[in-house]
Amino acid sequence: IENIGYDATGKKMEGNELPKVADCIRNFMIKEGL
Repeated sequence: IENIGYDATGKKMEGNELPKVADCIRNFMIKEGL
């Protein structure tokens, strides 16, 4: 993914935020059954 390290608004994120975002995405996918 080219825009890794940026949030949905395009703002550069701190490195320690990335795992939190990954957890949110994973939890969403699990919840949606993907």
